[in-house]
Amino acid sequence: LAVSIPSARNAGERTRAILASGLAMGGGAIWAMHFVAMLACKMDSHDTISYDLMITAVSAAVAVVSCSAGLAIVGSGVFSTVKLVIAGILMGVGVTGMHYMGMAAILMPADIQYDMALVAASAAIAVVANHAAGRGASRDSIQLDDIRAVMEHALARVRNILEHLVECHGHS
Repeated sequence: LAVSIPSARNAGERTRAILASGLAMGGGAIWAMHFVAMLACKMDSHDTISYDLMITAVSAAVAVVSCSAGLAIVGSGVFSTVKLVIAGILMGVGVTGMHYMGMAAILMPADIQYDMALVAASAAIAVVANHAAGRGASRDSIQLDDIRAVMEHALARVRNILEHLVECHGHS
């Protein structure tokens, strides 16, 4: 879907391509993967884990909006490294915000505490992964570096799922 952004023939097609790509990437891939990983989390000490619907919905919207905005930046006009960096930061910060908002949506009789150094590291990883994915998607022809960037991005997402599972099962 994202490759249809720069090839759109008019503003309407471009807007539809951006929104469809942002929804697929931000909602269908990134947010859904995170939320499914959170649903996989079971803690013996807490029988019931539920989620605040409003915070959960806002976290999904943050993912979709940040991905749409990043894709719009990278997919408009002439490609530049500056656009790629801005889009990578925007999308990475959006994914990070989505993640921690999703964690804040957890309703259970316990407090979640964070190591702020690891929170900052997770944000940096998200920015770098989104930058790499944008770099791979921004070229006209697919090169070996493009495939590597996409694979690194995919592996980062898999690692994220595994970290959720280990974190959740480590507390049981």
